[in-house]
Parts: sequence; structure tokens; C-alpha cells
Amino acid sequence: MIFIGATQHSVVQLIEVLIIFVFVLVITVVTTKLLANYQKGKTSSSHIQVIEAMKVGNNKYVEIVQVLDEYYVIALAKDNVSMLGQLTKEEGEALKRSKNTGNTAFGKTLNEVMAKFKDTLPKK
Repeated sequence: MIFIGATQHSVVQLIEVLIIFVFVLVITVVTTKLLANYQKGKTSSSHIQVIEAMKVGNNKYVEIVQVLDEYYVIALAKDNVSMLGQLTKEEGEALKRSKNTGNTAFGKTLNEVMAKFKDTLPKK
């Protein structure tokens, strides 16, 4: 009889631990969602928008950014941001449309834009 009582006690403890674990998971998910929404509100801007980003190396990116009605191609590194060039409004709108329509030819278009600014890229 002592063995059965100990088993029941162990099962009750296991259920208590599982309930606490689920409770902690729920709190974690809710907190993460709240923080994400808070950060999104802090960092979103109606005047600056990243149209596309392409990773070119470890912690190095090339991005097309819209600032008001102008489009810029910038290079981002760990401790450096450089402007590579500026796109015309028509080129920027075409890139934005291709992204919004899910056109897979965006990489080709980005390569064409990058070829345009190839001379301004820093040499190794």
C-alpha cells in the first residue's frame, strides 16, 4: 500500500510541474508578442521603408531604401553604412511593384541595379 501512495504522489507532482511549465510557456509567448508589437510601433515609419535587402557577406548587406519619394542603394556593414547610389523614381517603383507582386525576377533586377553602381563599390 505504501508503494501505491508514493506512486500517486509522484503522478500528482508530475501533473503540477506540467501545469506550471505550460503556464510559463503561455506567459512567454504573450510577452514576446507584446514586445514585438511594441518594437514594431517604435521602429516603423511612414517615411522610411526598406524595399529589399540582400546579404552579400558576413554581417554585410546591400539594401534598397525608400526615403519619402526617393530611392537609395546603401551598403550596410557591422560598423559602417555607405550610400552606393540613388535610383530614379521609375526604377524604385518598378522594384517595389516586383516585390509586391511576388515576381521572382527581383534578383535579376537587383543585379542590374548593382551593375549600374559597380564602379562605386569599394575595391578589396
